[in-house]
Amino acid sequence: MLDIFVLEEDYFQQARLEDAIHKSKQIYILRIGKVDLYDKPNQLLERITERGSHLLFFLDIGSDSDVEGGILVAQQIRERDPYASTSFRGVDRRFDFKIKTDRLVFLSDYAHHPAEIAQSVKSIRELYRDKKITAIFQPHLYTRTRDFYKDFADSLSLLDEVILTEIYPAREQPIPGVSSQLIYDNLRPGIEKCICRKEDIPDLLSKKPVEVLIVLGAGDLDNYVPSIARLLEQRSKA
Repeated sequence: MLDIFVLEEDYFQQARLEDAIHKSKQIYILRIGKVDLYDKPNQLLERITERGSHLLFFLDIGSDSDVEGGILVAQQIRERDPYASTSFRGVDRRFDFKIKTDRLVFLSDYAHHPAEIAQSVKSIRELYRDKKITAIFQPHLYTRTRDFYKDFADSLSLLDEVILTEIYPAREQPIPGVSSQLIYDNLRPGIEKCICRKEDIPDLLSKKPVEVLIVLGAGDLDNYVPSIARLLEQRSKA
């Protein structure tokens, strides 16, 4: 019997992972005992009290500090249970192309740290040097936006056009004075930019010509990706 412990700070991602585990259990007839989800390492470590087979996922590994923190937790787990199996997993939404033609490119990317965004934009720029690159970005967490809004603005300023949506709060409560406007106001002069509610994104795109469009962020904006893809495909056939 396999016990699965999940370490993931984002409740939205926790729910997605738990659903995926239960689906895999049914499809592959896995003998899974319990699935416990935690958003803090100390909570998870307190539960590793007996020896056995433990499969642990460390998600959202997007920066050097995340990786170092994950390795430290893995070492502590192995001290408690030498038989434990630790797994470092990223998420699957990295450079996920939905449409790729000579006239139109549409993709989504989980990048949600300034450094990740900058690297993603540079990579896309290398692939499509002569095309206009537009990104829809949903900031993730009020605290992260508050602490890094200038860095986000610098990374997004590598684009030709930026469409910002409201902040995805995950577990956090709103912070007075912290909104996507902070990023918007610090984008480079001359860049095309706007702020739009995520529900209004399809309508906005229906009136806007795009060449390369990328959806960035770790929130729930990817829920709109299928409808955006259908819209763009229908328009390209018109």
